[in-house]
Amino acid sequence: MHLQRDSLSVLSDQTVNTRLEGLITTAEDGTILQFNKRAQELFALKTTKEINKIHELTTFYTADDLSILPPTETPFFIALSKNQNQDEIILGRKEDQGFSWYQFNIHFIVEDNKKGLLISFIDVSKLVNKIHIL
Repeated sequence: MHLQRDSLSVLSDQTVNTRLEGLITTAEDGTILQFNKRAQELFALKTTKEINKIHELTTFYTADDLSILPPTETPFFIALSKNQNQDEIILGRKEDQGFSWYQFNIHFIVEDNKKGLLISFIDVSKLVNKIHIL
């Protein structure tokens, strides 16, 4: 995979844009390089010309106690700083009428001496909100 603004070399455009999961690639500092249509929908991303770092994109909350995660304690920041994957992490973000919850799989990647992340995530709001109600 080439970590460029115009490339997701391992996935074709058709594959990337027909998935139910959001896909995001980042540079070594967490700057979002590319995202698919589903990621755009879930996080209201506009263009890759905006400089957004994934760990500063929004305020994330933990599923356990609804505490706010500082940007440097997000699994994205940890994956980049420790060069390690983070699997099946559930994080939420506050919306007008409650929380939206996402399960993230974060993979540290290196290609052509460039480091970054490949992040896939799905919306698990219905499940997590039911658990919180119970």
